[in-house]
Amino acid sequence: MKTCFCRTILALLVIVFAWWNVTWAPIALTIIGAILALMALTGSKCCCQPKKEEEK
Repeated sequence: MKTCFCRTILALLVIVFAWWNVTWAPIALTIIGAILALMALTGSKCCCQPKKEEEK
């Protein structure tokens, strides 16, 4: 299994915004959570890896 760096970055941002005391942190957490939920629903493909051409 290859590492998906975009999911790792989003997970790290969740941790940062959970501890960072700014007024817009709940909004950022909601957006990041929605992105992660959409990524989970669309399958296990990583969005940051280049798409390979189908072999003929």
